[in-house]
Amino acid sequence: MDWPTSSGLDIHHQAEVNCAFSHSSKLKTTFPIQSIATTATPQSSVLPAHTGMLLRCPRERAIHSIMQRTLSQYPSVSDDKVRYADTDRQGHVNNALFATFLETARVEIFYDPAHPLAERGAEFVIAHLDLDFLAEIRWPGSVAIGTAVRKIGNSSVTLEQAIFQDGHCVARAEVIAVQIDTATRKASPLKAFTREALEALRFSDTLSSGKT
Repeated sequence: MDWPTSSGLDIHHQAEVNCAFSHSSKLKTTFPIQSIATTATPQSSVLPAHTGMLLRCPRERAIHSIMQRTLSQYPSVSDDKVRYADTDRQGHVNNALFATFLETARVEIFYDPAHPLAERGAEFVIAHLDLDFLAEIRWPGSVAIGTAVRKIGNSSVTLEQAIFQDGHCVARAEVIAVQIDTATRKASPLKAFTREALEALRFSDTLSSGKT
């Protein structure tokens, strides 16, 4: 992943870069909010005095809100190991693996053999993935992925996911998954038992989770 390498890129500039990215329909990822030099710093000290400047656009406010969440606030938590093969020439985990970590957590929810969410003859596919890279993931180590339901539609579900390493949020994502009929490949309405299971995965603090 090509992270900004200049320590001179201050938090004001990064906020402007991120806001510009957020208004582009083609660019779906952003630079990390904090510079690489501060990735080992506790999150509470990353966004202090300049928060007013940083939170000038809705995307930055959403990212800031998610970064304040702790892993324990997510109703579903999965773990994954960081492998040496996941790293690239820059010495950190390659950006493509972030999506794989998120998939690990989703699959554990959607296709749990004991409690599958999809009805017989149906399956979930990803219709939208909006991923923000907030910091690097390093090897060796492990990551924890938090997942929560934000919205339940007729045949779709919107998830909020976040990746943590050593207690720090390193990425956040909004994912929309759609249930489709395996034969027709068209959207299939969610059954009552699926909706009930998804409702149990909402944040307990509905005000900050955006429950609808």
